[in-house]
Amino acid sequence: MQDARTQSDREHIEELIHQVKGVLSAYVSLTKEGEIEEIHILGDAERMPKQIVRDIESMLATQLGIRIDHKRVSVAQMRKSGKPPQERPTARLKFRGINLTVTGVAAEAQVEIERDGVVSTGVASGPSSTQNQMRLVAEAALRAVEKFLPPDQSPVLEDLKVVPLGQEEVIVTILSLLKPREEIRITGSAIIGSDLKRSVIFATLKALNRYVGKMEVGQGE
Repeated sequence: MQDARTQSDREHIEELIHQVKGVLSAYVSLTKEGEIEEIHILGDAERMPKQIVRDIESMLATQLGIRIDHKRVSVAQMRKSGKPPQERPTARLKFRGINLTVTGVAAEAQVEIERDGVVSTGVASGPSSTQNQMRLVAEAALRAVEKFLPPDQSPVLEDLKVVPLGQEEVIVTILSLLKPREEIRITGSAIIGSDLKRSVIFATLKALNRYVGKMEVGQGE
């Protein structure tokens, strides 16, 4: 992958991405070396996310000579009503409930995740700062998901952040899926609604649901 070394390069890339059909807004994240690390898209509901990603890949390759792995592009969709599209009923990871308790300087998050009719609860605790509460929510979701996976696979939260896209704010999660002799970096995003905690969980599950069909279901606890 070629470098995009300056701020003007990043802005130019974002301008080109805005021309792709279905893109409402775009944010390009660069590494310290100036390479494209991630592309976060806010798209409309008229086109499938895979179509938008393919068009972005093609545009970058033909116009800029930049080839990027499709896994580095995440798309959050918005309906014309301004609400994110409803999740389709599939045998994927689904959010079922959350409880966040704050006691003084300590906080504990409990998150319930369902797959194939089985509900798993994950728990994470730590300092109660506002930013860390969101990390605890994501960590608790990962602990719940972990119970569905084989014992030699583990999802790890690397980072999460809020990214402004157009008139919306999007929560982005960056995860590593650890396997024997392999580490896969995945990202997920969700438009922030009235409940930031739920949005964090949706972004986390979107990252994992890209691969859940390839995962074997563990025995659970």
